[in-house]
Formats: sequence, structure tokens, C-alpha cells
Amino acid sequence: PSPGEALPCGAPEIWSDLTNVRKDDILFIDAESSWPLENSPVIFRPVSAITYQDDGVEAWRATTEMQTILSQHEGQRGLFHIASYALMARLRHALHSPRIRWETSKDDLADWFHASPPGSVLASCKRYEGFDAPYLVDFQIIPKVLFPSLGDPLTAARAKANPAWYRQVAIDSTVQAIGRAVRAEDDKGVTYILDKALARLLDQQVAGFPAWVRKAIQVGV
Repeated sequence: PSPGEALPCGAPEIWSDLTNVRKDDILFIDAESSWPLENSPVIFRPVSAITYQDDGVEAWRATTEMQTILSQHEGQRGLFHIASYALMARLRHALHSPRIRWETSKDDLADWFHASPPGSVLASCKRYEGFDAPYLVDFQIIPKVLFPSLGDPLTAARAKANPAWYRQVAIDSTVQAIGRAVRAEDDKGVTYILDKALARLLDQQVAGFPAWVRKAIQVGV
């Protein structure tokens, strides 16, 4: 990075290893949100631990909870942030609802969502960042924390060499996804995280989460 460039959250030593910038040259600022935390609660319901080797049981637990949440938000728009297209296929096979549009790698459903009627839900692997839909996202579900794929050899090698980097990328992507729900000071939206891995990230790398996210997380509500 260049002097003065902003980096994502995380302890300075993590980004020092990643960027080859001396730790002493990185200023870590953990700022509070100026927006009301009650407008963007993060509900942690640790019901599943989906892995790529999952025999289907964990995905079934996630989809069962997702169906419950859908019922709780009848008539409201929602976003599902899916960690991979392979996981999307598994969830889609188990979760049948006419409310949901599943955005494949070939689709672009952003305009559809902006014009969609109340009750519509967009399930996507690519709307966790850079997607702006103020006053439209009433609820979100993150079935699995957004870890980068270890199927990519470069990612796998980097994760092996620096596990803290791998965790931080997952944290940053998940925080970005949380931020899709509330896009203005008076906007409101709730995010549900169903992956037990969130507890492990909070235990291993809590400094990687912004202060406002740490305060927004509510367990088992």
C-alpha cells in the first residue's frame, strides 16, 4: 500500500505480514459507528458447521434454520450471502421457496432486487460487497462465514503460511456482508449468522472485527 492508504480491519501485525509494511508504520484505528447499533443487529445462531466434506447434515441444519428465519420475515425483502457456488447448489436443493431467486455466476439480479416486490429474497455469492440497496434489505442470512476458497492454490499456500491472514480475509468479507443491510443512518436491517465458525473467529482474532460489529453481535436471539 501507499502512504496513507486505508487497510481493512485487523491487528497491525497481520497486515504487516501481508503487505511487507513495518508494523510500526501501520496506524490501527478502531472507530465506533456513528449510526445506531439497534438498527443493524447481528444475530448469531450457531446451528451448523458446514464444510466441503459435509455429508449433508450440517447443510440440512442450516437450511432448516433459514426456513425458520424466512417465516419470521414474511413480506420482507432479504439477502442470502453464500460462501461458494457449490454451497449454493446444496442449499438450493434443500431450500424450496418461491420467494428466493438464486443468482448464479452468469446472472446479474441487482436490478431485479431493486425492483422486486416485498417478500423477495436474493441469494448470491457476489453481493457481500459493493452492493447498495438502501431501505430494501430487511434481513440477511450468512449460512457460512465467507472464508476464501482453499481450492485456489495461491490462497491455500498463503493460508498455510499465515493463518491469521486467512481468518482476517474471512472476517473482512463477513463484515462487508453485514454492512449490506444498513446503507443510511435511518436504515434498518438484521443479519443472521448461522456458522459456528464465527465463535472460533471471535475467540482467535477478535481484534479483527470492528468495535461496532463486536457490540452488534447477539448470541442465540
